[in-house]
Amino acid sequence: MTDFLDPFFSSFEVYNAVETLEQLSQKTELPKKDIIKINANENPYGFPKKLIPKILQAVNWTHYPDAEQTLLRQYLSDYTQTKPTEILAGNGSDEILDIICRFLPQNSKVLIFPPTFSYYEHLIKLNRHLCLKGKRNKDFSLDLNDAMNFKKEKPALVFLCSPNNPTANCIGEEELQFFLKWDAIIVLDEAYFEFSQISHQKFLKKHKNLIIIRTFSKAFALAGLRLGYAMLDSQLQKKFMSLKYPYNTHNLGEVAVKVCLQNFEIFQKQITQIRQTRELVFEKLGGHPKIQLYPSQSNFILCQILKTNTKKIYQQLYKQGIIIRYFDTALLKNFI
Repeated sequence: MTDFLDPFFSSFEVYNAVETLEQLSQKTELPKKDIIKINANENPYGFPKKLIPKILQAVNWTHYPDAEQTLLRQYLSDYTQTKPTEILAGNGSDEILDIICRFLPQNSKVLIFPPTFSYYEHLIKLNRHLCLKGKRNKDFSLDLNDAMNFKKEKPALVFLCSPNNPTANCIGEEELQFFLKWDAIIVLDEAYFEFSQISHQKFLKKHKNLIIIRTFSKAFALAGLRLGYAMLDSQLQKKFMSLKYPYNTHNLGEVAVKVCLQNFEIFQKQITQIRQTRELVFEKLGGHPKIQLYPSQSNFILCQILKTNTKKIYQQLYKQGIIIRYFDTALLKNFI
């Protein structure tokens, strides 16, 4: 039956998503309650149990959701202080990234800056575009001199991530303005904004080619509900709204967003605790002779293990049910 499929996909690499708690429990032979899963940058405190009844009682289970996302966009509009006509919600921010790639002209050039969110490259190739890869400096800031070479290639789209995953550093205003002058769509992924409190939202008014993407998966502990959103020019929003799947968001997510934002102080407390823990980790591990930490503006810390078998450390932690992210690539050698 696979003969009926497009040959393009016959050798297409599968995107490696993180394992679930159930899968980890089976592999480690540990109960789920004993597993510390921190490899996906999820909220370690989980969703507040006292808010769950408020969500379940208000959900319309019977009818299809609002394809126009009217209430959902209003909630997000109030939170971001933008107009509802400048908001697009998606089934996770991944869907919005896919929508943007899907409706580019065929065989477009798209620029990314590895190491960064690996799903960008996957989506670019999945939508049959050409992936261009710019360089970063030793501190993982963007190499703008190298980027100038790619400007000549006339990419239709540039993916920027701030704080960047997995390096946890933010993009400065001058860096962003450098790209906003290009004749291209600039996607700024602010999935970890709540932890950094650094946003470039103010540039949306003057630059119609800027799209800012955020998510409820991280700070709001709703990764399981898949709810992301974009802030963008109203004309572009109108076009994407007309082309997206009609029921791409659901009633459960709509109510969950409303309840989260009505109880924002709970999540703000969690965010503060996470930021404090981040500083504590730097304090405890910063002077270790075999660990090089990189400054973080997010809820995770990238570090390089020196003169030690990093993979063995990862495997030993894994057996104990402590699930961290391990890198062994040309750009991230012996990083966790």
